[in-house]
Amino acid sequence: MGRQHLGEYPIRNAALTTIAPPTGTISLMANCSSGIEPVFSFAYTRNNTVGKSFEILHPIFAAELRRALATPGTSPEERERQIRDVTDHVHKTGTVQDIAWLPESFRRVFRTAMDIDWKDHIMMQAVFQKHVHASISKTINMPEEATRDDMAAAVMMAWKNGIKGMTIYRTGSRDEVVLALSEKELTTPETPERCRPKELLGKTYLCQSGCCRLYVTVNLFEGTPWEVFIRTVGSGGCEANSNALGRAISTGLQSGVPYTKYVRQFRKVNCLSGMKNGESEGYSCADVVGRCIELAARMETITTLDNWNITEATGKKQNRCPECDAELDFGEGCNQGICKNCGWSGCS
Repeated sequence: MGRQHLGEYPIRNAALTTIAPPTGTISLMANCSSGIEPVFSFAYTRNNTVGKSFEILHPIFAAELRRALATPGTSPEERERQIRDVTDHVHKTGTVQDIAWLPESFRRVFRTAMDIDWKDHIMMQAVFQKHVHASISKTINMPEEATRDDMAAAVMMAWKNGIKGMTIYRTGSRDEVVLALSEKELTTPETPERCRPKELLGKTYLCQSGCCRLYVTVNLFEGTPWEVFIRTVGSGGCEANSNALGRAISTGLQSGVPYTKYVRQFRKVNCLSGMKNGESEGYSCADVVGRCIELAARMETITTLDNWNITEATGKKQNRCPECDAELDFGEGCNQGICKNCGWSGCS
C-alpha cells in the first residue's frame, strides 16, 4: 500500500488504528458487550467446544423487563409468569418485537441482530470503517429466506461503502453453531401425539436418479409432510434401501423433525452415478427424495425442479458444484468431481 501520512509525519505501519474482533467469549468473560455487534439474542443457548451448553439471559434485559412489567395492579405471581413467558419466547424466537402487549418503548430499545435489516448492519460497519485503518470483524446477519442475489448485493454495498472485509451469516445455513436459540420441544405432556387419520392427501412423483427411476410419495398432515414412501422402478437402485429411507424419514417427521432438515441434509449427499448421469434430477437418490419432499410441502409441481438449476434448457443435467453451482472438473483422479471455483471436492 502507498505511504500514509499523519499530519506532516509519514506512517511506517500498514495500519495505525484497529478494532479488536468482538468475540463472544471475551465479552462473556468480561461481562461486557461484544464490540460493535448488535446483541444476537437477549436469551439464548451457548454451546462450547467440549459439548456443554449454557442458557444465557442478558442481565440488562432481565432488569429492564422486570421494571417494565412492574405496573400497578399486577400481582407478584402474575408478573413472574409474564417474565417467564417473555423470556421463553425470546429464547425460542430471538425477538420481542412480536409481543404486542409489551410497552412500545421497551420493544424499541431491545432489538436484536435479526431485528435489524442487513443493510443497516453494513452501514453500521461502514461508519466505523471510515476511522479505522484495519479491517473490522463484524457479522452481517441475514434471514433464512435470503437469496444469492441478496448476498451479492450485500458484498457490492459493502465495497461501495469502503468496507475492507465482512462476514455474512444466513440463519439456518449451519446445523451446529456456538450461539443458538432453544430447540422447540417435540412433544409435551399438555400436547398429545398426533395420530394418523385413515386418509391423507399427498403427491406421488416419478423422478430419475443416477441409477434408477423412483416413485416418491409424500403425504401431508395438517399442511406439512407426514410420511414418505419410496419405490424403485425397473432395474438399478436398491428397493430395500429405498424402503428403509422412507421409513426413517417418516419416523422423524412424525416425531417433530422439520422437513427442511431432511431437505438440507440430503442436498449434501453426492453419488457418482447421480453426478454423471445427464438424466438424473438430483445429485443422489437422497437428494431427489429431498427435492420431492420440498415440492410437496410447498404444494408445487415437479416442473418447478427447473428452478433448482438441476437441468439446462435441453433437459440434460449439468455437473454442477453443490456449493457454488460452478461446473465440476472430473480430472485429477477424483471421479466425484472437483470445483475449481470454490475448492469443493467430492472425494475429500
